[in-house]
Amino acid sequence: MVNSKMWRLVAVLLLCLGLAACGGKAPAPITVVVTSTPADTSAPADATAPADTPAPADAGVEILEATFAHGLTEEMQPIDPGSDFGPAETVYLSLKLKGRPKEGVVTARFYYGEAFIAEAGVDLAESNSGLLFSFGEDTYLGYTLSHEQAFPAGEDYRAEVFYGDAALATYPFQVVAAEGGLVSRVTDAVLALDASENYEPVHPTTIFAFDDEVHLVGEGDLAAGSTLQAEWYVGGQLDEVGTRALTLEEDIPGAGFVFSFLPDGGWPPGEHEVVLTLDGEEVGRFPFGIVDSGGAAPLVEPDFWDAFPIPDDAEGVEVVEGVDIGFATAMDQYQLFDYYRAWLRGQGWELVAVQDWTKEGATLHLELNNIDDQGRAVIWVQFDAAQ
Repeated sequence: MVNSKMWRLVAVLLLCLGLAACGGKAPAPITVVVTSTPADTSAPADATAPADTPAPADAGVEILEATFAHGLTEEMQPIDPGSDFGPAETVYLSLKLKGRPKEGVVTARFYYGEAFIAEAGVDLAESNSGLLFSFGEDTYLGYTLSHEQAFPAGEDYRAEVFYGDAALATYPFQVVAAEGGLVSRVTDAVLALDASENYEPVHPTTIFAFDDEVHLVGEGDLAAGSTLQAEWYVGGQLDEVGTRALTLEEDIPGAGFVFSFLPDGGWPPGEHEVVLTLDGEEVGRFPFGIVDSGGAAPLVEPDFWDAFPIPDDAEGVEVVEGVDIGFATAMDQYQLFDYYRAWLRGQGWELVAVQDWTKEGATLHLELNNIDDQGRAVIWVQFDAAQ
């Protein structure tokens, strides 16, 4: 009888989510150029962005206002304040410091989610040297985040500001897709044994042999700047060697993608998964099972039949001459044959045609004979010893 663990693996169904996709090849990563400009005197701006975290009292400088904008004046004041930016827009940040601090470096670090983009620092000693300051005047710093390729739309952008090593505050901003522009989304994704040149899944399944390269194949829309990433978890632990990411240089609607992985030394028996993320957001988890067939061993027919797995619900049926065994099962025949494919591979058998296998001169034939009146698959199995 087949144990429950085996059929738990068999029962991992094909996963086809309403998700989103990316292009076929991996373009160059986003290139970011950040420039910072020394402070100058000016009147304060009206629009400000509140900090997520306040400046420490003993930080040495105090931020009075922080304003995202669509430009900066020569005095580093904001032009057209606002924290929403288009994918191709340059991001400007104006900081107003209390008084005239004359030493230390104020650094702005830009992030998208947990991904670091770039940083720039302003040395207050250099900024203020040679300048005449009136009592009570304040200091303005300006930061410019420019990029050669479009940023993906999203709300998870932020600038973290530091004075030396001391964190002062965090300021959020967002990138908004242009009206009518392409919005990134994965529309379909499935595990399979392989993928065609057109990024179509070849033999979709969630049951694999220890030496199978597992493929995650999908399609959808991906806007310029978006990143699609696959992380492979082996027995619940991330295998960083398998992590792959695709970043798009241009909009590609209806694009196909494929990620694949086979760990060094093969897959251990058990349950694993691949996690798909789009621009840092998880869009799907795809579990799959690796069949434990006990490993290849010299072929002895009685031992083979002792080990041959039969579904727990199997009911014997009559067979014609030359067929060794037959049974009816409520198991889906496709999952059933996927399991036998993985099990036989692990036993050292080689597939020669459809469901015909060979090992050490012997042949094995698996056949779906029919579907009975109870809707069960009727399976015939024929073993022919080596001549």
